[in-house]
This record gives sequence, C-alpha cells and structure tokens, in this order.
Amino acid sequence: NLVASLIAILLIVFAVHYVLVRRRQMRWPEIGVTVIMPKVLAVGFLGGVAIALALSLVEQLIGPVEIDMAADLFGGDGRPSILTLCATLLLVGIASPVAEELYFRGVVYTWMRSRWSSAVSVALNAALFGLVHGFYPPAYIAMVVFLGAVLALAYDRTRNIWLSVALHAGHNSAVVM
Repeated sequence: NLVASLIAILLIVFAVHYVLVRRRQMRWPEIGVTVIMPKVLAVGFLGGVAIALALSLVEQLIGPVEIDMAADLFGGDGRPSILTLCATLLLVGIASPVAEELYFRGVVYTWMRSRWSSAVSVALNAALFGLVHGFYPPAYIAMVVFLGAVLALAYDRTRNIWLSVALHAGHNSAVVM
C-alpha cells in the first residue's frame, strides 16, 4: 500500500506537469501554483486542524468511523512505531495533499469552473473527491465530500493552491494523530 500510494502521488504530479505544463503550454500560476506565503500555510494548516476537530465532533454524534491510516498503509496491529507515524504523516499529511490539490483543485476544479458556475463546480468537485476516497466507510466519505467542498471553495476564492494544500495537510495530519 505504501509503495502504491507513493507511485500514485508521483504519477499525479507528473501527469499534471506533463499534460498541462508541457503539452498545453500552461503555466503553473494558471492552476494556482503561486509564491508560497508562510502566513497562508500557517492559517490554512490551523484551519485544516479545526476542520478535522469539527468533523470529529460530528463523528461523535453519528458514531465512530473506524479507519487506521497507518495500518492501511503499512499493515500491522494499528499501533504504529514512531517511524511509521512519521512516514504516515509525511505521506498522508504532506505528499498526498500536494498531489491531490494539484489534481482536484488545480486541474479538475479549474476545468469545471471554466464551464460551470462556482456552486456547480464546488459540488461536482467535492463529489468526485469523495468518490475517489470510496474505499472508506460511507460516513467517512460524507465527511470527505464536505472537506472537498471546503477545499474547492478556498481555491475558488483565492486561486491559490497553497491554501487548499495547507487546509488539506492540516486536516490529514490531525486525523493521523
């Protein structure tokens, strides 16, 4: 699972670069890749942690959603070592948000937004984001759809991929912890 996840992340980044930048001769800023501002990253990361905390409160109301990302990625009994935890945070908390945001918001949302309204684009993008995470329990997928809507709205309002990356990273990191 770890190797497959790493390969998928690398393929997403390569595909975005090759198809958009090389073949379509688009520039990175056209998909929201701009100068990284530490304040945007900090605010986004803290916002993502807040979203994860709010969703955990929702989870308490609807009942526990059992997922163990470390066990899913590395196997084992669900009690990760410090090395496993660090690797999971690196993969799930940093690499996946960068790759997924480049694809889902930078590429797919930008394409959707060029054709439809903001509301339609946010809804479709969030649904697609949830569908791709369909290997989790249904209650968790609903929370992923909500997260996808927040990420799409953040990208729509700022056209800065790094805010949605930071929100996504904060959320995922909090879920792992």
